[in-house]
Amino acid sequence: QPSGAHNVGAFDLLTECGTSGVLARIYYPTETPVENGHRYTEPEYVHGLLDFLHWSRWLRGFFAWAASRLRLCCAWHAPLIGADDNNDWVKLEQSEPADAATSPSNQEQQPQKQQKQRLPMIIFSHGLGGQRHVYSAICLDLASHGFIVASVEHRDGSGSCSFFLPEAVSASYDGDSVDAEATATTVIDKADLKRLRKQQEEQRVWLHYEKHVLSDYPYRNKQVRHRAAEAIQLTDTMLRLHRGQAVSNWMPGCTGKQFDWLLAQFKDRIDTNRIHIMGHSFGAATALTAAITAPEGLYQTCSLHDVWMHPVDPELYRKLKVPVLFLNNEHFHWVTNVARAREVLESPGLSMGMSTVLTIRGTNHAAQSDSGLYAAFWLSKRMGLTHALEPREALQLSSRVTQLFIARHEGRRRLTEDENELLNGDRPDICFPEFAPVPDEPRHT
Repeated sequence: QPSGAHNVGAFDLLTECGTSGVLARIYYPTETPVENGHRYTEPEYVHGLLDFLHWSRWLRGFFAWAASRLRLCCAWHAPLIGADDNNDWVKLEQSEPADAATSPSNQEQQPQKQQKQRLPMIIFSHGLGGQRHVYSAICLDLASHGFIVASVEHRDGSGSCSFFLPEAVSASYDGDSVDAEATATTVIDKADLKRLRKQQEEQRVWLHYEKHVLSDYPYRNKQVRHRAAEAIQLTDTMLRLHRGQAVSNWMPGCTGKQFDWLLAQFKDRIDTNRIHIMGHSFGAATALTAAITAPEGLYQTCSLHDVWMHPVDPELYRKLKVPVLFLNNEHFHWVTNVARAREVLESPGLSMGMSTVLTIRGTNHAAQSDSGLYAAFWLSKRMGLTHALEPREALQLSSRVTQLFIARHEGRRRLTEDENELLNGDRPDICFPEFAPVPDEPRHT
């Protein structure tokens, strides 16, 4: 259950057929009640994850069955908060000086200028062997606090499983780009919709993890640049929706004019001055690379959860110019990785107060993923999917620290004394303001 005040809506987005385009899951606040939730993942993704983890094939059937019972605590294909009523309309402040034309008596006779409430946005990048599914809990939690969260699924071979649709699919389809003025769905027969979804799912071409040694820098650097380009492309796609420009969705089960409203509802709803990027592990390396190589001013902050520095080009270390959060787990970082991270902290573009380093006690590298929630706490610990801190606490703490870091640098509200203590690492029972390096391991060198 997300910790925020809002319910969460979600849908999947596939912008193009072929290997180009972007595949992502979009989370956002909604007023729609969450009833039965939505299926967590699909059997192909479970099999891909098991292959990545080198788990026995005989476990596939059991885990596919178990995963089919997991549900996302969200309202699938729900309207964005305020999209269907007047709750999202706020008055603009008067910028002109008061005079006879703007006196209270005349203001009552004139229509008040209004605009829709714009929401902050976070672009999220998953780690090595990840998928758009396996960080659902933290994305849902952030969305429940009022963020639009766009979680990219990377298709560079670093994910445990993904897919694309052949270009022939779009060639044989008459096209369904978004009508930016669409306000409602078109009702169609449910049997036809189910049949169309099945046809599209059968046409998917599956991509699997490309096995490669971790220490091959040219290979990993090529991947991280590809991933960063995907994150920036997803950001641009969301901004196109904000501007009311046409974007197609080829996601199976989400194609057709009856779904155009899902994308059209984001028109004029993103606060372009409050776009942030974050990621975990390889995703954190992706977020760092994207924050440095993206057009200046695109991202306001960069949150790095247990960053894996090896893939990042050393020439980029000292080029970061946006506030950066290094949120670390107690049992992950090694000496070389920490040394590289500290080089980023010495970037000339980071003035005093722009960087925060925090390590959460009792956590291992999987703390920001969903893995600790797949089984009971004691079993997750035995399987190495979590450490001493209960997984839900670790996830919500990671989400809260990220929100406080963003709030501090957006400057829209003053943090409380307790919030500042947490973000500054002055809660030694929970966290501390430094890395916790261990000796280098051969697989990391």
